[in-house]
Amino acid sequence: MHELTLHTTHQPKRTLILSLRCFVYFAVWLCMWQGASFSGSAFQLEFIALYPGMPLCEAALFLAGLAVILERWITKDYSLKRSYFGAPMLALFILLVFSWMRGQFVMQSFRAVYEIHEAILIPVAYLIYVNAFRDVRERKILAWIFITAAIMKAADAAWIRFFADASEARWGALLMWRDGYILALGMAGALILAHYHGNMFKRLRTVAIVSVPFLAYGLLVSYRRTFIIAIILCCVTMIVSLGRGRRLKHVRNFFFVLLIISISVLFTDPLGMIARMAGTFMPSEEGSSYIRLIEYPNILRNISDSPVFGLPVGIKWHMYYYMPLFANATALGAHNTYLYWALRTGIIGFAAFLWLLARIWKVVLINWRLQRTEEDFFYNHFLLYAFGLYNFGCFFGLMYSDAMGIMTGLLLIFLQLQMVKMTGLESLKHVDFLKTMSRKQIVMRPKITFTPEAAKLAKELRLASQTKS
Repeated sequence: MHELTLHTTHQPKRTLILSLRCFVYFAVWLCMWQGASFSGSAFQLEFIALYPGMPLCEAALFLAGLAVILERWITKDYSLKRSYFGAPMLALFILLVFSWMRGQFVMQSFRAVYEIHEAILIPVAYLIYVNAFRDVRERKILAWIFITAAIMKAADAAWIRFFADASEARWGALLMWRDGYILALGMAGALILAHYHGNMFKRLRTVAIVSVPFLAYGLLVSYRRTFIIAIILCCVTMIVSLGRGRRLKHVRNFFFVLLIISISVLFTDPLGMIARMAGTFMPSEEGSSYIRLIEYPNILRNISDSPVFGLPVGIKWHMYYYMPLFANATALGAHNTYLYWALRTGIIGFAAFLWLLARIWKVVLINWRLQRTEEDFFYNHFLLYAFGLYNFGCFFGLMYSDAMGIMTGLLLIFLQLQMVKMTGLESLKHVDFLKTMSRKQIVMRPKITFTPEAAKLAKELRLASQTKS
């Protein structure tokens, strides 16, 4: 009787926790695709904005964070999850806050600036996600979230293309950097799933492959040139990375994707697409390309003016070379993510960003090298091309802005969970990268410990060498 009473007492608690977990998944899914440069899509849930002008993805992130806090309160688990990417993330967060405080001092005010919604959201979102997703089995949920969110962004693009104000969409149906990125990521995921032969993702495989024309159409009508070029480069590199037995099939898939892109261009806006793509090779003939041509020298001059700590967040950079009047330009950011960190946080912040990238690629490549199962094949290749697309986009765009920061945080958690599954380790800090890659198994670097006798001997040898010199 006591056991029965205990079971019925705890059943509502378990049901509540399960409901909260499902709400977290739903809110994170919304984070990946809600929000747009202008209204017009019937799929955007405007009612979730918590205050006027708040981006919908940020509102969804806030709701996800509240759900995680409530879940922890119910389970009485108040611990904070540590991650392999935590140290560089913390460094970037501290440097951004310091830069923002310097900007407030310079402007003699205390207010939130536009950039507070941009790069600083990367560590904030990361902190929420790292405590929301702790179970390696949730990788499957994350895979579904990314692929289906890409499909929903394609739906946004199609709706805006057909039903929104044409004057607003003249630069493309979707303008946010997150939008172009997730559409390209969805296509890359579909190309990888085409080679998947396991059982876990059979349904996702069907959904992704059927959606490829839809995703390509959304990418093209949005004129996201960076990611159009990036997905073509991904198709080429997959010939090498997919391995033996899959290359011939992938070559056929590659030409199929090119055919879909060609047909989509033919039936959408061939002249507009040709003009936009021509700007890649002739930047002086196209506005958005030309501003990069003039912006980069300006950014480099401003970095040289403040090399150590950078130009404070919120302060417009000085325009040494005047930008063209026929293009949208900004003096708060940079169309190059690497230069942005150097601009706003100086050499220290740029080094912290490279530190983060080094850890990312160490995990990506070790996971890829150690893969055994079909599921690991999909996860590792998906993350490989997710960060390949990210790094390529960093050369030409604001991959710290336009809701991209919220997605970057989730990709890092996805990578963290896959690392734990592949290696059994929470950190690869002491893993020898080169030996692990060559031997296809985890090789740890030997720990160097100095006994008092060894320390004394080292000191004597050092003094002897100094005396001899």
